[in-house]
Amino acid sequence: MTVSAIETSRLRLVAPDARCLEHLLNGEDREAAEALGIALPAGLGASSEGLFRIRLADLRAAPAAQSWLLRLLAERNPPHRFIGFAGFHGPPDASGRVEVGYEVLPEHQRRGYALEAARGLLAWARDQGAMGFRAAIAVDNAASLGLADALGFQSVGSRWDALNGTEMLLELRADRLRTAAGDAKMDGHAGGGDG
Repeated sequence: MTVSAIETSRLRLVAPDARCLEHLLNGEDREAAEALGIALPAGLGASSEGLFRIRLADLRAAPAAQSWLLRLLAERNPPHRFIGFAGFHGPPDASGRVEVGYEVLPEHQRRGYALEAARGLLAWARDQGAMGFRAAIAVDNAASLGLADALGFQSVGSRWDALNGTEMLLELRADRLRTAAGDAKMDGHAGGGDG
């Protein structure tokens, strides 16, 4: 299934399919880069193996969920360099909420890419019918907490995570999402998909 990319002013958020994730996990960087239309760093499959294996299992279990899972972030203009990840942990739950996650490579941080990608992704989800958003952010991750605040997220508690320690739990109703005008639009030439 082809899923349309989400475009923002500077970024493309591209959803890899199962075959593309297999290419990455098998070290077939060239094949993955061609399928995605993104200039990928060598060894991305090895450095992100855990994430790719989780999302590959998700895709195999529910192929129709592809648009609600992992998105690779790339610069919109050539050479379409890979800059990070964004996505949801799955489709909306029974209450219409989705949990968002994002990561920008260190060499691309502090340029507003995470905020732009999150705005585009959340606006897309809202337009698809999501009613609300969740985020779990380590209490010492000031940059991500600031991004969540800029989007309008509110703290609703905390939890313990084995990897990150204490995490703030944040939520946002979809109708209260703070977006910049024209920040998200669907890529009309990606063909097919969930658009």
